Amino acid sequence: MKLERIFKNIVALNFLSILYLIGLGFFEAEASIELPETDLLWPLLIYLLLLPITLYFLYTFKPIGKKLFLPLVLISSLISIGLPLEYFQIDSVDQYLVEYIAAAADGAILLMLYFTDIKKKFI
Repeated sequence: MKLERIFKNIVALNFLSILYLIGLGFFEAEASIELPETDLLWPLLIYLLLLPITLYFLYTFKPIGKKLFLPLVLISSLISIGLPLEYFQIDSVDQYLVEYIAAAADGAILLMLYFTDIKKKFI
């Protein structure tokens, strides 16, 4: 029971950090320079639409959440490798901290999904 609560808190933390980063991107996009076009914008948009849905499935222990989360983490890594360097401008310390927390939460979720008793909840 305690492990379930910890898992749900990590998923909620991940959701809130991603929501914060998306909101920060919208508010800072008006003041920033024009970013170059890239073919990865559509996959990035699809990723940003699927991530909250997948986190909801994980939060409610739906088996589809476990099946979707690992591919989404891998896709996000590939997208971040392929994006131009102009997309990685960190303007403040809190943005860096929240990105670090989101990445750590991704790792913690993956660890709990595949190496703890939480994996039995997704069968």
